Amino acid sequence: MIQSPISSLRVSDSDSFPFSASAAMAYGPKEAVEQIFSEIVFKDYWGKSGAFDSSAFCSYLNPNENPEGYRSILNEITPLCQDRPGLIMSVGTERILFLLLLVDERYFTGVLGRDRDPAAKAYLDFVFLLIRLSSSMEEFVQLALPPTSDLLPRRIAEIRDKISVSSISLLARDYYLEHLELFSSIYYDTNKNWVDWPEMDCVNYWRNRTLFDKLKRYVDAGAAASTVGDLRDPLPAHYISLIDESNCRYWMKAPYPPIPYQPAFSVPLPRAIIRTIAPFFSGGPNWVYKWSPF
Repeated sequence: MIQSPISSLRVSDSDSFPFSASAAMAYGPKEAVEQIFSEIVFKDYWGKSGAFDSSAFCSYLNPNENPEGYRSILNEITPLCQDRPGLIMSVGTERILFLLLLVDERYFTGVLGRDRDPAAKAYLDFVFLLIRLSSSMEEFVQLALPPTSDLLPRRIAEIRDKISVSSISLLARDYYLEHLELFSSIYYDTNKNWVDWPEMDCVNYWRNRTLFDKLKRYVDAGAAASTVGDLRDPLPAHYISLIDESNCRYWMKAPYPPIPYQPAFSVPLPRAIIRTIAPFFSGGPNWVYKWSPF
């Protein structure tokens, strides 16, 4: 179990949203993504036998997004989405949370994570759980900091007790209780150095109470969920406003067809798609974000 790489937290109450101050006055509608896609959100991808190797999360990287680049792109896209608020669909782990923090909450109703790696879903599910169980940012940080191996059983027991008395659905409760050890091992064994990087301040929900509260509004409403699969896979017909495919095209061995090509995406079409244009090894501030309307 890795030790916490996180230095003393610089906590801020700043209302430094990456959109107008008026947005904080009207949070906008939320969609219960957990309920809409419950069959794939609460699906057991790991098996009750515990055969899934939690150490195999080799695809995890410390977040290397460029929040300012994201902010600029989202500011351009938002006017297209104002007349019809809808969901975001994206790949990744923290990237999905950063998107929620950077969008104008009035016009984006939730997020659906879509990644081919089951460990990415386990990571996100655990984050969503901790946010939901926490009444404050400080409580979240206390639960999210990796414990030492000798204290891990006590932490798991604490979280298990919180689940048992929480108001989450029975379906979600059973799902989390079944996989809690696996999810926690995947999450706690990943590096969280990014919370110490000044360039991530505008998405640092570990230190900014306003940002944490924004995430919690989405999570508590069931408007943030993760699934396993390819962005090109068909889904139950539902309006997706924005798709962020990250740098998926660089990883695909076969030609990557344009999104959307599945009928599920045509009722109606999304308003925009974000693509990351740069060799994946360049990373961080070198990413170039492009978007195109449908």
